[in-house]
Amino acid sequence: MMMASFLRPQQNARHVRLGLGVSLFFALSYGYLAMQKGFSGDYVVQDDARHYLFWMTRFQDAGAFPNDLIADYLQSIAPVGYKLLYRLASYGLEPEWLAKILPTALGAIAAGYYYGLTVAIFPVPTAGVMASVMLSQHLWCTDDLVSASPRAFVYPLMIPLLFYFVKRRWGISLVFLGLLALFYPPVALVATTLYAVHAVDWSVLGKTRYRPWQAVIRSRARVAIAALIITALCILPTYLLAQPYGPVVTLAQAHTIPEFQPSGRHSFFRAGLWRYWLMLYGGHGAILKRTVFTPVTLAASVFLIPMLRWRRWFPAIKTVRPGLSVFAELTVAAMLWFIAAYVVAFQLHMPGRYTSHCIFLAVPILAAVAWVSLLSSPLLSRQRLVRPIAVLLVLVPLLFYYPLLLQNFPKTLYMHGHQGPIYQYLQTQPSHTLVASLDYEADNIPIFAKRAVLIAPEYATPFHLGYYRQIRQRAEDLLIAHYTSSQAVLETFIRKYNVDFWLVNKAAFSSDYLAHHRYWANNYQIRSVVDSIRQGQTGRLQTAIDSCASVETESFWLISADCIGQRSNPIDSRS
Repeated sequence: MMMASFLRPQQNARHVRLGLGVSLFFALSYGYLAMQKGFSGDYVVQDDARHYLFWMTRFQDAGAFPNDLIADYLQSIAPVGYKLLYRLASYGLEPEWLAKILPTALGAIAAGYYYGLTVAIFPVPTAGVMASVMLSQHLWCTDDLVSASPRAFVYPLMIPLLFYFVKRRWGISLVFLGLLALFYPPVALVATTLYAVHAVDWSVLGKTRYRPWQAVIRSRARVAIAALIITALCILPTYLLAQPYGPVVTLAQAHTIPEFQPSGRHSFFRAGLWRYWLMLYGGHGAILKRTVFTPVTLAASVFLIPMLRWRRWFPAIKTVRPGLSVFAELTVAAMLWFIAAYVVAFQLHMPGRYTSHCIFLAVPILAAVAWVSLLSSPLLSRQRLVRPIAVLLVLVPLLFYYPLLLQNFPKTLYMHGHQGPIYQYLQTQPSHTLVASLDYEADNIPIFAKRAVLIAPEYATPFHLGYYRQIRQRAEDLLIAHYTSSQAVLETFIRKYNVDFWLVNKAAFSSDYLAHHRYWANNYQIRSVVDSIRQGQTGRLQTAIDSCASVETESFWLISADCIGQRSNPIDSRS
């Protein structure tokens, strides 16, 4: 009986508070495990965080990254609220440190409000705990939250918005809408449309097809208008700041850009309807992400369909409140923007941004309803010990211990820098220092060495052609200069881009280096370069290593460009 009581609707404030405490405990525990990884060394940064954090050095040092194309561009496209938060925090905190702490706080906010949202829809505190814990597991099984990037704020802002939306506390919900628009505009557009969808009485609309305005609920329409105004005012600054790097790539142009192909960093195009639009390997153009049922306990949400058919065996389903319909309205709003994003691709960025987060928000609640309905079913009450055993064998291991048995939980994708001597040496160089490199290690130079790079795969985003064309031209010139046998070509490249140092992998002059380098092999024509290496041709950069290497580590040389310029080539000088 005691076990069954935990699976029944509860109004007891003590039980509700206890459930909230349990939900926050798991959320904070997962965050603590992630922080342990984040603070495990001197040069540790989350993979995607590099994209957003390095240029924030400017908040504390106005002279950092002067005239740097990459820093200027990435700073311009970052949402206004995101930049403001880190700017305010920079008066006392390092951005890199904050980015390791912030995900835990955001995860706790999302978990706490999701518990409240679940209980508001399905008044069973146990279900609230289950839904909240499964949400936390999902957030820490993916790299959205831990990145501390703008998308890390989606759930911590969208879930409170929905909580107050369901509670009909419109003022507070609009506050969270404004914050969402400042931090992650795509989902804010969906949320704004949610207010409009909610303002329509759909049961009346079919009866007043010739007078559709009669189906509009005026009180809700006023809220929808307020939501539209708030979102427009909050999104406009972010949109205007990115204009200097336009135009935005079109769908036709994207077909010719390697980064959008299946093997590209921003893979969008896929073969087949299932892969292209729905889920699994759908890339950034899919409605759902392939992690929609991560952890696997979320798959229980699918079982609700047959449970509804035989609901007499699952009476708990009857206690679900009408607030659950908010997810149907949210799905409609998300699909509208998904379609719009395809129609004007890529003016509204990737279509998947509008659906993957919003549609997923219903999954943990539906899964929790399914689990509670199953465990409270009369089918399990025929034998005295069946229900307790079912709870112990199913509920506790799957929901609480399952993720801890995974080797990669929480999934953090923290990157470790291993070239400390190079980072330290570059930090002693002038702030305008520019480093050129073919290697993925170039991704780490801005965040660890605080110095600019000519190009790096992490920062080669193709959405704004004014930026992408410059990056691509730089990359093509770099590839030629790195392997050229002409001193004149090498020096011309150095002068054109004001390169100060070359960061060269010690394997860079082997014939298979570029072929195994995904960025270069997928995006550029490397066959002629590889053939020249196989034929034994020696590049001018390679001959300068012994005399011009400023720093050498086990895997890299840091070569002075000034030293290269001082070297003379007798053959070139006579020609």
